[in-house]
Amino acid sequence: MLMQRRFLPFLYAAYMFVAGLFCIILTPPFQVADEPAHFMRTFQIAGGGLVGVKRSSSESGGVLPVSVRQLIDIFQDSGGTDKTQIMAGKIAASMVLPFNKTTEFAGFPNSVLYPPVSYTGAVAGVLVGKKLHSSMLGMFYLARAGNLLVNTAVGTLALCIAQDCTAVLLLLILALPMSVSLTASCSQDGMVLALMALAVALLSYFCGLSAQVRLCQGKILIIAGLVSGCVAAAKMPYALFLCLPFLCAGHKNFLSALLASLTGFIVFALWALFGSGPVIINFQVPGVMVAEQMIFVLHHIPFTLHVVLHTVHVRWWIMLRESVGVLGWLNVLLPVGFYTLAYWVSGIVFVLSFFLRWPVGLSRSGLARSLGLLVVLAMVCLGIFVALYVTWTAVQAPMVQGVQGRYFLPVLMALSLLPALLSMSDKPFTRYEYNISFLSDVLINITVIVFICASCITLYKTLIAQYW
Repeated sequence: MLMQRRFLPFLYAAYMFVAGLFCIILTPPFQVADEPAHFMRTFQIAGGGLVGVKRSSSESGGVLPVSVRQLIDIFQDSGGTDKTQIMAGKIAASMVLPFNKTTEFAGFPNSVLYPPVSYTGAVAGVLVGKKLHSSMLGMFYLARAGNLLVNTAVGTLALCIAQDCTAVLLLLILALPMSVSLTASCSQDGMVLALMALAVALLSYFCGLSAQVRLCQGKILIIAGLVSGCVAAAKMPYALFLCLPFLCAGHKNFLSALLASLTGFIVFALWALFGSGPVIINFQVPGVMVAEQMIFVLHHIPFTLHVVLHTVHVRWWIMLRESVGVLGWLNVLLPVGFYTLAYWVSGIVFVLSFFLRWPVGLSRSGLARSLGLLVVLAMVCLGIFVALYVTWTAVQAPMVQGVQGRYFLPVLMALSLLPALLSMSDKPFTRYEYNISFLSDVLINITVIVFICASCITLYKTLIAQYW
């Protein structure tokens, strides 16, 4: 069979080496959403500032070298689509900008909330740049490269661990242009996706063990819980992912699942109490009042649910497209044909992934676990909408503002557990089931390879056309 343990990780690593370099080189500095704020948070952590500073109810951030702000100011007009805004003069000016140890306070309230682990690769890149006495632009590109290397390594590890039926779906999500762009930027979202893939991979691996072996491998669940806690620390609605170990464990491994969830919750709670909590501010968005909106939501739950459903009804197509890839500051669209290809490939691979293990072991317990997974994911999605309604939307507004498709990529990753949950059985394959699995395997490999090639070409052509 073409799909062996080493094939998917190798395919992903090779793809990310090419597509990731395209994104690093062809995407101008700070042309990924919120990248200036993420770069400032990266520099803060690299300087030892693991937790941010809150100066007032409307200002939080940290003390940074003045050259960080100077570099960002050079490219401050790069958020548009005019190619003249990335003229050679800006690149030349930034190349000679040295690192200046003089410090000043800088505000970046939207990224100061994120935990240091989400910036592991970018921080490593900045530290290497300091060691090499690099220019500020050099440190910026090293931060991108560090994120690409670390995030790709974690994603590759996830594909090595996961069951095949889960691994193919994880590969597809990690290979989306949106995922690649985030992975190869200074954003924390790339690491969040990689960690979520690792947590899902560990859970799917546990599901694939025999019932007897699962009894003595509870440490796998605990590690998955720890990783999920890091994901939850990055975005509060993801805390519901800590319920996933219970779906994989069953009653015989209940204690291990409980320890896994508690471990993750401790990580999440510690960061919420001592990391993000002390630096939360009221964002200066017209009409947004967090306390008033929270009270309104608690007293008008049916209306809030109606607002969420209305937002989904109006924006589902936009969010679906954004999850595949709308690059830059959410202003760089891919060709229409690529979105169509991505939808078809995702549907085909999702259906075929069930036949890699299914219908082996299909049972009431498998269906119950699968239903539980869908409920958890629905609650995570609801949590995302409600969180943005409270923190980013005017009081009593009829639609949730600030919702982006990339926020739901971890949800799609968790959904890839579905085939593994349905097939938790020690029953061996029959000859008929083996043939079905083999045929599905071949079709999946052909489909995934075609999609990855198309994605790589599309990324290159889109970035060249947009910026160069």
